[in-house]
Amino acid sequence: MKCYIKLIAVLDKDENCHFVELTSGLNIITGSSSTGKTALMEIFDYCFGSSDYTVPEGIIRDYAKLYYITLQFSKYTLVLARDPIEPQKGFIKELTNLEEIESLTKGKFNFFDDNFIYPLRDFKNKLNRHFDIDFSSIDEDASKIKWSGRRNPTPSIRSFTSFCLQHQNLIANKHAIFYRFEEKEKREQAIEHFKIFMGIVDQDYFYTKQMQNQLVEEIKSVERSIKREVNNESSIKAKLRIIRDDYYSLTGNKLLNIEIDEIYNKPEKALQLLKQNVIKIDSTNTNYEIRKKELDRLLSQYIAEKRILLNKKSTIESSINHISDFNENLSSINLIQDTDIKTCQCPFCQSEINPMISEAHDLTDAINWLNEELQATPYLAEPLKEELNSVKNEIEEKNKEIQEIETNLIKLAKETEDLQNKTSISQLAEKYQLRFEIILEEIETKKRTNLIKKLHDLKSEEEKIQKEINKRYSIERNLEKLEFEINKMMNQIGKKFDFEESYRPINLNFLLKNFDLFHRDQERSTNTYLRAMGSGANWLYSHLSLFLSLHSLFATHKKCKIPPILFLDQPTQVYFPNFHDDNAEEFKPENSVFKTELTKIDDDLSSVKKMFKEFIEFCQNHKDENGDILTQLIVTDHVDNLDILQDNDKNKQKTNEQEQKSQNQLYDFNSYVRARWRNTGEGFIKLKK
Repeated sequence: MKCYIKLIAVLDKDENCHFVELTSGLNIITGSSSTGKTALMEIFDYCFGSSDYTVPEGIIRDYAKLYYITLQFSKYTLVLARDPIEPQKGFIKELTNLEEIESLTKGKFNFFDDNFIYPLRDFKNKLNRHFDIDFSSIDEDASKIKWSGRRNPTPSIRSFTSFCLQHQNLIANKHAIFYRFEEKEKREQAIEHFKIFMGIVDQDYFYTKQMQNQLVEEIKSVERSIKREVNNESSIKAKLRIIRDDYYSLTGNKLLNIEIDEIYNKPEKALQLLKQNVIKIDSTNTNYEIRKKELDRLLSQYIAEKRILLNKKSTIESSINHISDFNENLSSINLIQDTDIKTCQCPFCQSEINPMISEAHDLTDAINWLNEELQATPYLAEPLKEELNSVKNEIEEKNKEIQEIETNLIKLAKETEDLQNKTSISQLAEKYQLRFEIILEEIETKKRTNLIKKLHDLKSEEEKIQKEINKRYSIERNLEKLEFEINKMMNQIGKKFDFEESYRPINLNFLLKNFDLFHRDQERSTNTYLRAMGSGANWLYSHLSLFLSLHSLFATHKKCKIPPILFLDQPTQVYFPNFHDDNAEEFKPENSVFKTELTKIDDDLSSVKKMFKEFIEFCQNHKDENGDILTQLIVTDHVDNLDILQDNDKNKQKTNEQEQKSQNQLYDFNSYVRARWRNTGEGFIKLKK
């Protein structure tokens, strides 16, 4: 989403307006300590919907009545404002009138009327729409919502700040790279939502995935129905077989001289043969005894099988109960978020010794794996419940089989009793034949659903949807492509920074699956993660290389929703760490370093100039077809009046006068300074006497 910050402002309690005007490209705000430089980033974050009010304690916080910023889009200006006293609300208004826009620097409090003030949640939703973020659901499986009662968090503009803000305590941090990632949930959301922010997937993707997963559930349901129908078919065949065997044991003759499978598949043919059947009695047969023994054997077998199923049911129910108990206690478990690695120093050369870096990384991977497994635990009960239902159905079927055997044993006993009561064998045989006919007529007239065809149609539809998803989105391929672009750009940028010799040529790798960053040593085939890369300069340049490459991506990908706005707070602190004592009216590098570092000051200043030269060139290399710069870098720092070309052109050939003039204009540090607060009493808020 192409936009930039045009104004950051504070309206004080006397309704005086204090502001900094910005442009696209590089913006430098420089000044001595405690003048309000860092507050600019915090004001932006607050106006951009942060629930936390983190503007630093001091004059700004004491006198502020209202904070506001303007975002410049191609066709309109968007005004965002927050009241420090009412953090649960936000002001948002779209402007196209030039007069209204200009009035924002004149401190008119009546501009911020109540008609454009909304509860914070509604404020964020309205702001989301300006960045084309309007997702009602990003769940891929609707059945999980039913089961868990929870939806996946939808993407928000708040996740943008992880990519846009590099605070003073973060920009050269070896343990953390992204803002807000100390909260595990926000970290996971930002990683998961990245494919949405980059325009790889849209709302239709999630609706389509829900349809696909619904089809998958229907396929499973039909497969279960087919299994039940197969079981039902087996049951009917078993009944026919029992009647046929009973008839044979009674009469000594076969009811039909064809197999049961054929009888089941062609009931009309079997019925015709039955009508032609003449009952004949073989009084010499001993089939009754054989039949009785077979039924007794089957009864014993089925009872044993039922007991095995009952044991299995008990085991599954016990497992489900254990999972249920664990889920109830899961919320009280503190998931391990990170590890803190302590380093020691050599007492002679003062170099850091990191003997456990590899083990620490393995431990971090193990922690991440454990956290993922713990989070997946609530879903483990689902397949067990399905298996439990299946076992219950099997037990029910086994009960029916046992009941059928017992019924047949009773029938055999009844036959003997009927014969004793002078009922003829022919009459009993007719009863069996009649029962056989009734079952055949039910088979013939029953309207059976074509489950096989239905299953085939459902699978075809699911495959069709999967092909459509692959064609429209190609998520894995697109993420791989983005990762390649990020890594390529990151190393092009990194080569221009002063990494330590052991990391040259720099070969940084960034993984989109978990947002890990490491240097790959091709010769040794080893990965050195950020925390193990030694000095503060390496950490700083790793951060800068990554974030500049990400913002190159944001600026050049048309579907990207993240604005290419990057705040860098105190990036030179690695070289000038003693900036807290910088209160002079003119920036002097020697005042911002410790006495022990004075011998390195020229080299450090040269590295800083290279850094700002890269900032300028980065912005110049990202222009649209009209020549407008697409990115916005906002650097708040103590350094000032840098002669950027002084140390960077030593090895270059002399250029003609016109080219030299053009170069001097391009690399003129002061042309990028939007505010300078060095003189006594100067700062973001300067109270009128």
